[in-house]
Amino acid sequence: MNPEELGEQTEHAHHAGQKSIGLTTAITAVLLAVATLLGHRAHTEEIKLQTKVNDQWSFYQAKHQRAHDYGKDAEIESAAGNQDLAFEFLKISVDEECGSPVEGNCQAPRVKQSPILQKLMAELKTPPGNSGASEKGPAEEAGESKAGAATKHGATSEHEKPSKEGAVREGTVKIQ
Repeated sequence: MNPEELGEQTEHAHHAGQKSIGLTTAITAVLLAVATLLGHRAHTEEIKLQTKVNDQWSFYQAKHQRAHDYGKDAEIESAAGNQDLAFEFLKISVDEECGSPVEGNCQAPRVKQSPILQKLMAELKTPPGNSGASEKGPAEEAGESKAGAATKHGATSEHEKPSKEGAVREGTVKIQ
């Protein structure tokens, strides 16, 4: 095409309304691009929220499993005659399940099924003046702290270590 023919076609397009069609197409393309962008952002936000929910569920499952495992360890240690370590494991189990301080009538998961753990819980709940023991508890009297018992038996992550006295920690009951 020569330049004269191009000029004629451009002039004919102006008169035939093709300019408005091009403008409409461009505006529609921009609107679709904006809608697509907003859709992608909403989808990304949904993925972030779902990931957060999955992380919270995993955290709950891990705490509940740790509570169950420490309860099982307490039962084993009590049956083996090591009452100090059994008390420590039971305390950690209750901390994992019920939090610190313990809320309501919460108890470790295995306590309901195990008569051994029920007996240990009753001893833990007995006021120190009634049993003749000091206020420290059996393990502290023996010179072993709760953190020492936990780290001695493989607790390494921050969540597995027992809470410090007076610190508030959520248990699985609250997370659930």
